[in-house]
Amino acid sequence: MMSARVAMKRASKAIEVGSGGPEGGLLAALRESSRVVLPSTPGAYLSYVIARLAQRQEVAGPVVVVCARDERAAELACDLEFFLGHDEGQEADSGASGRGEALALELPEAMLLPAVEATPYAEMATERTPGMQRLAVLSRLAGGRAGAVLVTSAAALRRRVLPLRNLEALSLSITVGDEVDLA
Repeated sequence: MMSARVAMKRASKAIEVGSGGPEGGLLAALRESSRVVLPSTPGAYLSYVIARLAQRQEVAGPVVVVCARDERAAELACDLEFFLGHDEGQEADSGASGRGEALALELPEAMLLPAVEATPYAEMATERTPGMQRLAVLSRLAGGRAGAVLVTSAAALRRRVLPLRNLEALSLSITVGDEVDLA
């Protein structure tokens, strides 16, 4: 098994498309080095290739994609979710409406680790959503529920995160049917 880290930037030379499908050249490059720089391509072709790579059995763990800008990371994550989406036969049963029945929560296969725009010294963050998304992704990674692809930006990687032991100590897992004391 190999792990894959993919960085995106403008490059003059593209990865050759091999006989193993569009991800064949990328997979060959990853066998030589665990870090590969890909050229930025228009449209969703790059998302398609990364999704195919993530679905290969010889790739262990999530494929990590680092984009130069936050906007591009969000676009790529959206495109990846389309290509990694579940088949119609695999969708959760939406007919489970009884109180005792557990509903299956489908977690996205493409995880976006966004950058937080506020500085740590600001009195109040302008938007709480990116911070909540970061914690959700970090919790998934810590809990072994990682998706197939982790997409982030260089700015998001610069941001410090909670140590794993602190994240685990501050996390609470609640499932359907559990009783929670709110006092």
